[in-house]
Amino acid sequence: MSNAIADPYAAERLPASIEAGMAALGKSPSTVSVADLGPVDEFHVGGRSATTELCDRLGTTPGSRLIDVGCGIGGTARFIASTVGCPVTGLDITPGYIDVARPLGEWTGLDD
Repeated sequence: MSNAIADPYAAERLPASIEAGMAALGKSPSTVSVADLGPVDEFHVGGRSATTELCDRLGTTPGSRLIDVGCGIGGTARFIASTVGCPVTGLDITPGYIDVARPLGEWTGLDD
């Protein structure tokens, strides 16, 4: 997909960079956790603390169902799913980000 909005955010080298960072921490796809991915996962203003505050303000519970529009590589969705226990669907216009989000979800056991 060629898209004037999505193209500047192409993520071709991102999976290899994430795996290299995990390896430097002594982690592999089978041992990585949501917490391990924190430095790359919360790529938005306020980071994890902003995500936590938003969930608190929304009253997010295990019975909630959320959509993360502009999910990037899915970090916020994985964090919410792992801490709150509710399903989160991620949507993004950048195919490369979704291509990265899918295996990270699998690695952390949050791909469903």
